[in-house]
Formats: sequence, C-alpha cells, structure tokens
Amino acid sequence: MAKIYGVTLDELLKGKIEDDKAEPDKETAYVNKDFQADESENITEDEKIKGKKYKKIVHIFLIGILALMGTLFWGFSGQFCGFALSWICLLAIPVYHSFVEAVHKHNADCFAYPVICVVFQMITGFLFDGWSWGWTAYLTIPVYYGIVEMINKSNEN
Repeated sequence: MAKIYGVTLDELLKGKIEDDKAEPDKETAYVNKDFQADESENITEDEKIKGKKYKKIVHIFLIGILALMGTLFWGFSGQFCGFALSWICLLAIPVYHSFVEAVHKHNADCFAYPVICVVFQMITGFLFDGWSWGWTAYLTIPVYYGIVEMINKSNEN
C-alpha cells in the first residue's frame, strides 16, 4: 500500500506525510504508473456504447454476408426455383435484426412480422402454386399486433 501511494510505511501508519519529499523513488514511481494504468482501464459509458455499436455493425455485416452467400448458393444450385426464390434469403436480414431487437427490448412489437408474411406468401406461391391462398398470411398481421398490444398492456399492470 505504501508503494502505491508513494509514501513510507511510517508515514502511512502515522498519517503524517512529509512535504519535502518532492520526487518519489524509481520503484515507487513505477508502481504508481502501474496503478494508474489499472485505474484507466475502467470502461466509461461512452466506450460501452461504442462497443455495442461496433458489435451491432459487425452483426449487420455478418448476417448480410451470410444472407448474400445463401442467396447466391441457392440461386446457382437451381434447386427450388433457383434465383426466382433465392432472394428470400435476403429477407433474413430484417427478420434477424428485428428479432434481436425484440428480444433485447422484451417487446414483440419490434419484430418484423409482416416480413415473415411476405416470405410465407412467396414460398407458398412459388413452391406450391399457392398464390390464391398465400395472401391470407397478411390477414394475420393485425391479429399479431393486437395480441402483442394486449400482452404489453397486461405486463404494464
């Protein structure tokens, strides 16, 4: 402890510090610098926010790259309508991010449910020729948000 504060053990125990000591010895100065370095390692709120923003940017980039790779792989494979349907992989980007935000905020209102309805209609239309009945997924959007609103109101009470 005496080394950290740059005082002798007697001065620390007695509580009196001599003012004539203008410069601490080399060992004490070295210990003090290390101690100050440890204090400066504390992360401020701004640094935490910057770290979160950086992580968010990385997640956006990674999910975008994965979605693009999936789109290209599916499209060039020619399976399940090839490029005609593979662009649906790109819709994974807003779905993923809205899901993460909804979980983080504990609010299902943030989830991009209408995008899921678009994916459903495209898959049923292209794969099962269900264009005539696939649009009914859009009728569930107000139902979804109505249920979410009721859940949010019950959680507030």
